[in-house]
Amino acid sequence: MEKAAILEKVKVLVEDEEKEDVLLFFVDRSMEMVKAYCYITEIPHELYGVCASIAAALWKGKEENIKSIQEGAISVTFQEGAYGYASEKELLEQFSYELNRYRRIGL
Repeated sequence: MEKAAILEKVKVLVEDEEKEDVLLFFVDRSMEMVKAYCYITEIPHELYGVCASIAAALWKGKEENIKSIQEGAISVTFQEGAYGYASEKELLEQFSYELNRYRRIGL
């Protein structure tokens, strides 16, 4: 259910529902990034907004940085330095204040 709630927030942020499959890709990616950064397996409700903001940032940087998109079984290939950021780490650093409250010690 968390993915659907985050997707709805992203739709509001990007004001574009035409490519829901691609939006879902960015929602999944943002959730993976947050889980990996925080060393958690589920996204707390309090971080849905952060995931939505990250997904929206990925969406907004996509047009300049997408190399190719395949629709059957969705495949998106990015150029180096994708998302308008030097790295995903740089993007996560913008949200570190909020994420660090949920970060656990890595295994």
